[in-house]
This record gives sequence, structure tokens and C-alpha cells, in this order.
Amino acid sequence: MECKEVEALIIPFIKYELNEEQLQGFLNHIETCSNCKEELEIYYTVYEGMKGLDEDDFTTYNLKDALLYQIEKGKIYLKEIHGYKVFKYALTTLCVLGLIDSLLIQFRIWLL
Repeated sequence: MECKEVEALIIPFIKYELNEEQLQGFLNHIETCSNCKEELEIYYTVYEGMKGLDEDDFTTYNLKDALLYQIEKGKIYLKEIHGYKVFKYALTTLCVLGLIDSLLIQFRIWLL
């Protein structure tokens, strides 16, 4: 993912609106590009600061840690999605193997 693409995804990231593929690319790029990470920090600070002032419920004053927490939540989400996909594929494979085994046993019974 290039910097322009990442910059366009900053606000959707802050609002939790990225899909899995976008989130993966975004987080990978943010880890390696200091300019985009700095841009994210600025946008996050302004967005969350304005949101907190609008709602009169500004409970966090450490926005940098709040951003790091949101980034970690994104990474955890991606790991959970990956684990779910692996589990789903493994379960599907076991079901197919069970079906094949049942068919082979049935053919054996018919042939005897």
C-alpha cells in the first residue's frame, strides 16, 4: 500500500470502517512508514479531541496511548479473523474427509 492510499484510509481507520484487507495493508504500512504514522497521530488527536469536546465526555487525555490501543485492537482483530478462517478450513476439510470415508464404507458394504 502506498502513502496516498494510507492517508485516504486514516479517517475510516479511526472510525473503525476498514474491511479486513484494508486494515491489514493499513497497519502494515503504518508500522514501516514514520510519515504516515505521524499523519495518523495528528488526525487521531484532532478527531478524538473534537469528538470529546462535542460530547462533553472527554475521558482520555493520553491520546497517543489511545491510538496505540486502537492499533493493537486492529492487530488482535486480524489475528482472530485469521484463526477463524483456519478453524473453518480445518473443519470443512474434516467434514469432507468424513463424507469420503462414509462413502467408501458404503461402497464396501454394497460390494460385499
